[in-house]
Amino acid sequence: MSEICKKRVVLALGHFDSVHIGHREVIGLAKEKADSLGVLPAVFLFDGDLKSVIGKTTNKPVYSLNKRVDLIKNLGVDEFYFAPISKDFLSLTKNEFLDKLNDEYDILSYVSGDDYRFGKNAEGDVKFLKEYAKSKGQTVYIADTKTFDSIKISTSLIKEKLLLGDVKKANLLLGENY
Repeated sequence: MSEICKKRVVLALGHFDSVHIGHREVIGLAKEKADSLGVLPAVFLFDGDLKSVIGKTTNKPVYSLNKRVDLIKNLGVDEFYFAPISKDFLSLTKNEFLDKLNDEYDILSYVSGDDYRFGKNAEGDVKFLKEYAKSKGQTVYIADTKTFDSIKISTSLIKEKLLLGDVKKANLLLGENY
């Protein structure tokens, strides 16, 4: 894609498999930074259930891809990078992964959580992302970690609450009713 045709974005990176309040913090910060720069906020999403494909779990995400897209659109984001869950894509090194994103977009900044991992075998981390971004004249913003009862909010925690029938706590973690 030519440089002229690329959309200028601030890209939110994460798994976003439940769009919980921690995910909303990342997406909200990306939107805030994009708005201040006059560019589009964009969100990276896997096009399907990544964890079942890589064999970590057979559990599905809390929400379907369509529901996650709807939830994110309600946060004011309409631009998505849908990553294929394919052997080729999942085999990309940390550099190749970021290069691929940059082939698609004119990325001004990235936003993620402090534990974001990417690339083959999750070899990329926030430290590497910052080094890569600096080499490209880009910036990286790290969203504040959200906790509940001193425990980091995660999709696993939400699934645990749902399995225990504690929908009220799951709703608090999700930031809306399940």
